[in-house]
This record gives sequence, C-alpha cells and structure tokens, in this order.
Amino acid sequence: MARNQLPPQIRKIEVTDRKTGKPVVRYQVTVDAGIDPQTGARQQIRRRYGTEAQARRALAEITD
Repeated sequence: MARNQLPPQIRKIEVTDRKTGKPVVRYQVTVDAGIDPQTGARQQIRRRYGTEAQARRALAEITD
C-alpha cells in the first residue's frame, strides 16, 4: 500500500508524553484563520491529534 503524503497544513511531530515521559507521535494541524481586524495580525488555528485520520477530518472541518 502506498503512503499518502500529508497536506502542507498537517505536520507529524514527536512530543513527550506527560505521564510516561516517552516520546509519542502527534499530528499538528496549522491553518490560517484570517486577519484580526483590531490588530491587523495574521491569526492561525493550531491543534494536535493522536492519529492522522483525526487530523485530516479536523482539517476538512476547519477549512469548510
């Protein structure tokens, strides 16, 4: 089975589990959410998920 490439908004990262102290794989979704009208700064939504499928679903919901 061929590996699907991740979209540019999803990044596979390793973070340390707070309970065990061991590294675990997470998928971080970073999406532009527009410009803040008060400050003029760019806003981003950044969230982490345990599986690639969850991250892809969240990206689809956020970009809709």
